Amino acid sequence: MTGYLPEYIIDELGKARNKKLEKSISMKVKFNDKFYPIIKFSDNSFSIQAMEDIKLRGLVDIYSNNSHSYQALIVAQQVNGDVIDFSFKRNTIIKSGPALDFEKKESLISGFLIKY
Repeated sequence: MTGYLPEYIIDELGKARNKKLEKSISMKVKFNDKFYPIIKFSDNSFSIQAMEDIKLRGLVDIYSNNSHSYQALIVAQQVNGDVIDFSFKRNTIIKSGPALDFEKKESLISGFLIKY
């Protein structure tokens, strides 16, 4: 079907589709104090819009709805037109508190009995 459409219309449709995907996911990757919107995200990879000045590699931070969600070690996998796919070598979920290095005791008060 795309054989019937002019090339500039196909390009504009691709740009509109990418903008819609950026708004729906609302995830960003931070590298060298710059944020790049994530177009597609999965358990073992993510994709961003291809630009000339992007040289992402190594340790990055991934934010979801302006909260720090993941810290990942990435490598560029492949370039598909105007989208770059990255794969995770390591992807760690950020916890809200420090890691526990001891056993937590379960001696919390479970109820309160009153005296008759």
